[in-house]
Amino acid sequence: MYILLAIIAVIFFIIVSISISEKNIDIMSDYKEIQEAYKKYKKKNKALAKNINNLRPYLKEGSTVNLSRYEISLDDSFLLIKKIPSTIDPNQMAKKIGSPSVYKDGVLKLRLGEKQANKPVAVISISPIDNIDTLTKIKYSSKESIAEEGVIKKEEWENKKEFFDEEGLKTIKLRVMDKYNTWSDWVSTEIFVKREEGVRSIHASNNKLLIINNDGSVDTYDTKAPTEGIVKKEEIKRMKTASVEGEHVLFISSSSKVYSIGNNEYGQLGTGDRNYVDSLKITWGLENIVDICTQSEYSGCVNSEGEVFMWGRNTENCMGETDGKIVELPFKIKDLENVKRLKLGPDYVLALKYDGTVVGWGNNKYGQLAIGYKSKKMEITTTLLEDIKDMAVAKDYALFITNSGKLLGVGDNKKSLLGTSYEESVLFPVEIRELKDIKKVVCSNTFIIALDYMGYVYTWGKFDIKSNRYSMEPAKINELTDVVDIACTINKGFALCNNGDIYEFTNNYFGLRKLGYQNDED
Repeated sequence: MYILLAIIAVIFFIIVSISISEKNIDIMSDYKEIQEAYKKYKKKNKALAKNINNLRPYLKEGSTVNLSRYEISLDDSFLLIKKIPSTIDPNQMAKKIGSPSVYKDGVLKLRLGEKQANKPVAVISISPIDNIDTLTKIKYSSKESIAEEGVIKKEEWENKKEFFDEEGLKTIKLRVMDKYNTWSDWVSTEIFVKREEGVRSIHASNNKLLIINNDGSVDTYDTKAPTEGIVKKEEIKRMKTASVEGEHVLFISSSSKVYSIGNNEYGQLGTGDRNYVDSLKITWGLENIVDICTQSEYSGCVNSEGEVFMWGRNTENCMGETDGKIVELPFKIKDLENVKRLKLGPDYVLALKYDGTVVGWGNNKYGQLAIGYKSKKMEITTTLLEDIKDMAVAKDYALFITNSGKLLGVGDNKKSLLGTSYEESVLFPVEIRELKDIKKVVCSNTFIIALDYMGYVYTWGKFDIKSNRYSMEPAKINELTDVVDIACTINKGFALCNNGDIYEFTNNYFGLRKLGYQNDED
């Protein structure tokens, strides 16, 4: 009886000892030691180890690792642990060791040899993916590519372009390299780029007409050389709009940056110097530009945040600096925000805000600032105008279109251009009542052209300063219909029709002529 009890006690002691021993096993320590032994084995043996006991000679001297607890997978990829102590979280251990270690079906598989990364997979992301034309700025990303630990060390692209100039199907390719210098296979995707036909808008000043096409290309017409016709400017691409004055031009590109060309005597190109620019040059520091305007000696623009920037000659303190100072780089106008459109007179400024109000500053000799009195304003001043959607300025008068399509005028009225014959200077905005539903208005110092929403064009004033012809009331040019845009130089008007035809005219009585392109057979 005593012998039996003794045997049971011994067995119980052994079981308890084994249980305590199991809990005290340091699998991480064993793993590191076995891994080092495997590295030593592979240096001397080309064959797979397959059996864990083949690693015994390579364990460090005095090792206490119990190899009987472990196995090696047939391909030597993993150290297998089937009996896992309850004190160990196998999933956490697999995660700690790293891929491809895993706990699955009750077996903990720990990476045995050097870490072998899975081959990365390149993934191309493009925005936008459709409705792409030659003006569309395309954004590319490889962020969705798959790689070990999400690390992309290097990427290679083929045919990755922000813009495509030609129409057609475009193939973009990508491959990526992971942290182990392993390249993925090349992947590709296709996009279709279309070229928009037709004319987007027209802009004019002095003796030059600029034509901005829907594909971003630019054409020009010189009124001093009408026989040459419209000339294509192959070197100018991807432009959305422009402002021209005198002998210089500013463009807003399809990436919403400002480019300039031409006369720069007063720094009006914003290039940081006063050198003449004979090929397109970027005006640095201007981003996300939505509106641009230029006068003969200074320029300005508005960004998407409603901020105003100006540069050039600071006549009548139009830029808020010392009168007459030349500023060669764009700078932000202080205390002015939420601006939508900007118009520059020779020596005064009007800014249209998003709420439909207008502020102005500069020369106000004839009341052109619409503040109700004549007085030069050095500071930004709120005008009497409300509910305004667009503006146009001449030397000494200004015009405004309300959201309801009314046309208002203020300033110099010696020739009765502003809808009344009783005041030489209109200090309070007065409506030109003969016109309704006005979409756009342009003007020179001596005549005005207006376009309504029906596509009809009206004009009044004097086109030829030497002529005695002078119309004080708006008259419709009956031959012009379905017009979508208008512009004017110092002595000519231009109309863009919906079909892309462009007409030149001198007044509502005569001189209407369709413009042709240089070398046209027609």
